[in-house]
Amino acid sequence: MLTKAAVVAVAAHTPPARRHATITALAVDGAFAIAYLPTNSALTIDLSKVSGKTVNAWWFNPRTGAATTGGQFTEKKSRAFDPPEDGDWVLVLDDAGKNFLPP
Repeated sequence: MLTKAAVVAVAAHTPPARRHATITALAVDGAFAIAYLPTNSALTIDLSKVSGKTVNAWWFNPRTGAATTGGQFTEKKSRAFDPPEDGDWVLVLDDAGKNFLPP
């Protein structure tokens, strides 16, 4: 079951143009965050906003439907994330303790 998400200040990104705006959202309970990056540019996320002691990161490729791991993080601080290659990407961050499946 999905929980409600609210758009919150979890990311810092300055898009090159308005049509390339990155969209971020955080679940109300902090269990997961998602960010859509329309272009291959770095995004800084404040991991302290995601609940739990460990945060899983995933890169989802909307062009192929494939997901690849982006790592696990125990330091709950701001961290820069770079998409794995050119194109648009979805960054998914989740509380590892929730045992969510890959996106």
